[in-house]
Amino acid sequence: PQLICPNWTITNKANSVPLKSADQDLFLETDEEFTLLVCPAGHVAPYQQFTLTIEPENGQILPLTRTVPFIITPYANLG
Repeated sequence: PQLICPNWTITNKANSVPLKSADQDLFLETDEEFTLLVCPAGHVAPYQQFTLTIEPENGQILPLTRTVPFIITPYANLG
């Protein structure tokens, strides 16, 4: 998907339960998994840390801090 920065989008939806699939809404529900494409506001450098904050409407805020890998590629799983 084409993305204008800064922004994010859901690129894949799955369900962790065998033989089940995720529904098509934008709500992350029990047993669902989303893959996000995130485009930051500024440039990132190798080994730079950044934080992606998940803020549900009603729930606990989840900050995810990751480090940019040495080699930056179009796709990186930062687990």
